Amino acid sequence: EFEKRGRYGSVMMGLEANQPLNRFKLGGEDLFLNWHFTYNYMFDRLNFHVDEDRVESVQDQWEFGLALGRGSKGMKIWFMTFEHIGLSYKWSSNGKFRALSVNLRSPFTY
Repeated sequence: EFEKRGRYGSVMMGLEANQPLNRFKLGGEDLFLNWHFTYNYMFDRLNFHVDEDRVESVQDQWEFGLALGRGSKGMKIWFMTFEHIGLSYKWSSNGKFRALSVNLRSPFTY
């Protein structure tokens, strides 16, 4: 089985925007709504061993996320600062993969 594996690599494309929420403020700064929509194509299939006899494979991932942020200061929780805070929903085209994740930064920044 391991001889059949390739090298993992992917390519991502998508859109992202920030919309000011002028009526809402946090710490004296306007809040903004961040949204993103991305598509990831994986050059090698990812295999999930669901149980002893079943393997589910995916080769792509779609993602839609919404988050709240505030200007250039970011969102601070205790001693940590994040670009924004929100949720993302991820799924594969074949329906074998679905996930909900916490979104703390743009998918286009590293």
